[in-house]
Amino acid sequence: MDTNLLQKEGTTIVPGATLAEIEKCEASSGVSFPEDYKTLLRFSDGFMVKTPTFVIFFSCGEGFHEKETLAFANALLPDSDMYFIGRFAGDMFGYLKGSDDHRLYSYFEESGEKTLIATDLEEFAQKYLVEHPKKGFWASLFS
Repeated sequence: MDTNLLQKEGTTIVPGATLAEIEKCEASSGVSFPEDYKTLLRFSDGFMVKTPTFVIFFSCGEGFHEKETLAFANALLPDSDMYFIGRFAGDMFGYLKGSDDHRLYSYFEESGEKTLIATDLEEFAQKYLVEHPKKGFWASLFS
């Protein structure tokens, strides 16, 4: 697994979750995670990147902070039609609940407005986690 792209100054990477932990998280939330998101959780059960964009991915388990978990984040806005998997400095982002739509949306809490930010996790990574996107970035993490 090539993690060099995430090993930069100011980055926190928590060891990956087990498949059993991911399945427990899915069961407790009532949400089936897309395969690329399960792959990300197996790589890191929570991580933070400060540059080029401040991004936190929440964890199934304890992660690096109790308020940066999937359970905590999704309990904040239980009536939202989104399942939140991470946040920028302010807005949270995630998938639409009860949908096979694996595109990622940001959510503006004050208005409830959703904005499409990426068609999948690889596009998200290219747009927000690396300064100079490279073809196949997401797949390179797990090869």
